Amino acid sequence: LIEGQNVSQAKMGGKFASHMTMGLKAKRWKAVIEGRTSQNRLGGDQVFYIYCPDGMSAADYKLIALQVHGDRREFDVGSVGGFLGGKSGISESSESGFKAERIASRTYKVTLAEPLKGGEYGFFMGSGQSMAMSSKEAGGSAQGRIYDFSVPE
Repeated sequence: LIEGQNVSQAKMGGKFASHMTMGLKAKRWKAVIEGRTSQNRLGGDQVFYIYCPDGMSAADYKLIALQVHGDRREFDVGSVGGFLGGKSGISESSESGFKAERIASRTYKVTLAEPLKGGEYGFFMGSGQSMAMSSKEAGGSAQGRIYDFSVPE
């Protein structure tokens, strides 16, 4: 059983690089999870079962790699500014593929495309994203629930 937690904290990264390139480099928008590592440790088996809320399916979840920074873990949820403007959503480079097979009402067996390497991961189900911008500052928040776990090295 992997207990989930709400994700409601966000931070903006890359402000210095954006400033030094006169705004050509985007600021990164990251969701933050407290703690350097998950309390949920994965054993050898990398098969998961997801029991979804009513009206949802396994397709509403993203399996993502979390980046460890100090006493927290983070994942990208968008960018603001830069040469190409901004974007929102989970970075494709941090996603891992999986196949979900419905085995019962609201229950799915999840098989990974490839075994996960050692590190921090989570199944993220976003419930909404928003960005606010002004001429000098940008900010945002990522809202949803993450089911985080650690894979030993």
